[in-house]
Amino acid sequence: MKTLRLLAATLLLTLVAGQSARALDAYPSDLSGQFMDWCTGKGGSTETACTCALKRLAQTVPPAALTTFVADKTGGGSGFSMSTATVATAALVTDALTACIK
Repeated sequence: MKTLRLLAATLLLTLVAGQSARALDAYPSDLSGQFMDWCTGKGGSTETACTCALKRLAQTVPPAALTTFVADKTGGGSGFSMSTATVATAALVTDALTACIK
């Protein structure tokens, strides 16, 4: 069931965003840096886990979606959003980090 939900979230995110990232270098260096700062700081994960998660995310999460996620988490936002794209991105980030921490 978890795999089905993740697949649905991935498909929905791709449809909503209208594009998908193909590789880690699809993310601008500033976005990668912001994600790593959030992930190792507020996220409390190791650099290794965050790097692994970023590589996984680059396969499914478009740069615009990750930019919105990171901006909300680091820019004084509530960190809570009910928009479909933000919820899907949060689910994918959580799944990527969980997979990389194991």
